[in-house]
Amino acid sequence: MFTGVLSFEKDAAELMSACFSNDAYCLLLHERLVSPDFVNLRTGLAGAVLNKIQIYHIKTPCLFRTWVNC
Repeated sequence: MFTGVLSFEKDAAELMSACFSNDAYCLLLHERLVSPDFVNLRTGLAGAVLNKIQIYHIKTPCLFRTWVNC
């Protein structure tokens, strides 16, 4: 069962299962629901999660604030 934070690729599979169990084909992905590794592209987590969302045709807007590292 999905516990609320996407930290590993298996969490994405659990999230997809939760969507289908509740007949939800839309998902709002907010920055509070992902681990910091999600935005670190070297980990591959973002790609794995977004790939699962694409494969299962879940419409998903993503809400992330923007920031500049100075």
